[in-house]
Amino acid sequence: MENLKYYKRVLLLFAVLCIDCIAKPENTAYLECRGVIDAHIKMFSGRADNFPPYFVDRFFRIDSVVSANDIDDDDDDWDPDLCEVIHFNVELDHYNVFEEMISYIAKSERSHSDEYIYHIRVNELFPYNKKVDNYVDCININPNGSYRFKVTRFKEVTITDKFLFKQNGLTFSSNQFLTPIYRKVNNSFITDCWGNWSCDEFVQWTFVVLCGRIVDATLLIEYNTSDIVTIDLMKI
Repeated sequence: MENLKYYKRVLLLFAVLCIDCIAKPENTAYLECRGVIDAHIKMFSGRADNFPPYFVDRFFRIDSVVSANDIDDDDDDWDPDLCEVIHFNVELDHYNVFEEMISYIAKSERSHSDEYIYHIRVNELFPYNKKVDNYVDCININPNGSYRFKVTRFKEVTITDKFLFKQNGLTFSSNQFLTPIYRKVNNSFITDCWGNWSCDEFVQWTFVVLCGRIVDATLLIEYNTSDIVTIDLMKI
């Protein structure tokens, strides 16, 4: 009888641990990304005589660490050539609202050029924790959740484009790991911190998702002349 109680306790503990693991936002692809970063840390730290020491922040970026004696109070000596960014090409899982949102973008994009990067930024509409950091690098997308997606068009890959994927003939990116949407890491590559942020016009799509359904889809275009055009994509 005592043995039976012992085994029941062990099974209960095992079940609790499994539930805790499943509930965490970290999945296999997320851990793969962290593994790539760890490998780069080890590579650079193993050649300290030839390279400056490196650290990785929680936004999946590798930055060079300059000696404290070489840094002024205003940090004017920061050199982008000594900063490197790891980018991950990821594979998507099926997610209806996300695919619908991308379909809106592809249909409304006039240029439809492979040269552009469409950067995605996601925020919860009603976060439980009001003090949560808006720049957290991992966000768990609930199929029945409420979010605001902002997608901004840029000319090329920049420091904020940590995760990239192709969909509907366009290249999308995000500095957030969108779980469970990002399900697999295909490969990774490194660039320096330089990037061309300028565009001939400012183009941004905004999608409001309420309880898992898109309730508002807007395209904003601002030309060099400061003329602003706003298009309601749900009425087209």
